[in-house]
Amino acid sequence: MTIQPHDFSRPTPLQPDLKARLVTWLNRANSVLVETLNTLGVQIEIRIADCSTAMPLDALDAWTGKPAAYRATMGSGDATSVLAIPNPLAQVLVGWLLGDVSNEIPIERELSPAEFSVCEHLVETIFTSLGEAWIADAPLLFQVGDREPNLRRSRLFKPQETLVVLRWAVNGPFGEDGWSWLVPYQSLLHLLGPECAPCPTSPDAAARQLMETLVRDMPTQVVVRLGSVQLNAPQFANLQVGDLIVLDQRVTDPLKAFVSGELSYVGWPGRVGNRQAFQIGSEIKRQQHFTAKSAR
Repeated sequence: MTIQPHDFSRPTPLQPDLKARLVTWLNRANSVLVETLNTLGVQIEIRIADCSTAMPLDALDAWTGKPAAYRATMGSGDATSVLAIPNPLAQVLVGWLLGDVSNEIPIERELSPAEFSVCEHLVETIFTSLGEAWIADAPLLFQVGDREPNLRRSRLFKPQETLVVLRWAVNGPFGEDGWSWLVPYQSLLHLLGPECAPCPTSPDAAARQLMETLVRDMPTQVVVRLGSVQLNAPQFANLQVGDLIVLDQRVTDPLKAFVSGELSYVGWPGRVGNRQAFQIGSEIKRQQHFTAKSAR
């Protein structure tokens, strides 16, 4: 088995359960948006084409040309996202909203102030649909902010933060194109975590919430063991600075991680910047661990 060094510079992938909740939300929003646009004379089909992660430099560098891009905050407004519409698609959609139906994608050109104003209204309509389709009980509000005049050179996102790139495919008589929504990963994780689901009412809900808060704040020791070796007394007594000790750990085998003294994970060593790191490869199931103990 050949072990490839892990590249910790790659973005964090979307968690499967997070992606499932995200797609459910976006599909509901698409139904709302299509119905709203139909009433405005825009006859198009919309679907989710991609949900992936990327580093800001890669996500922004793909946006050449002059897209119509707008900042938007959601929820408490702690994090800002960007929704970007390619310039030719923006021309088509703005034209349709103004009653000028186009059956082909035009050549890219500068949008007029009036067209930008209509485009901003379109972006607000998209976010309104996302808010109306929100999957939790509490409403989710969006605030559309300033336009990003040069999305490719935007400094809105931190260089090392992971972005979730959500791309819609838009089909109409003009063919297919699509817009994208760039959202900080942590913002979606906060919104779409387990706490976003409606919680059943219970007289013990406050007590459970307090207990969960206390448990989350409890420190837990995680130890990654590089390896071990047994030395007899003379060997131990003769150890000197510069001596090499050969461990029982092969370089092709994963390392073991212990949580509070119990073997919990195996994975691979790596680094992030100038710090050592450990990537979890698999989890040691507690049930398997207990079964193995009982069989001894």
